[in-house]
Amino acid sequence: MDLVPIDGKPLGVVWCPPWRVRIPADVLREKENDLEIKVTNTWVNRLIGDEREPEDAEWSEALSKAPFANKRMRSLLAEPEWLAFATQRPSKRRYAFATYKHLYADDKLQPSGLLGPVRILAAKERAAQFPRKEDTK
Repeated sequence: MDLVPIDGKPLGVVWCPPWRVRIPADVLREKENDLEIKVTNTWVNRLIGDEREPEDAEWSEALSKAPFANKRMRSLLAEPEWLAFATQRPSKRRYAFATYKHLYADDKLQPSGLLGPVRILAAKERAAQFPRKEDTK
């Protein structure tokens, strides 16, 4: 997911093909426009990254006898005090929190980010023309 502002004015959020955002002509300055692309990583990568930080909750052993596919999954044993009382989280660089752990620090990060070139294309805007009723008979 990408947030695309130009000169501080948000143009929109791009999250699926065709991966385009329209830049209205009245937004552009004659010279030196500042185009910014803020790329958000995937949730999976965030969870894997958090697993590389110190623990700040208590977890069960791996649920190896569970009837589902991920035999490494662990569940939360108790709600952490920092969460229950809305206090500072002990692990300063963990951002996400879930009640089940199904990803680990050694899991492979998923491909993400900005792939390929960013291009600014000029286009002429024109009104759509539909056939008149009498032209379709």
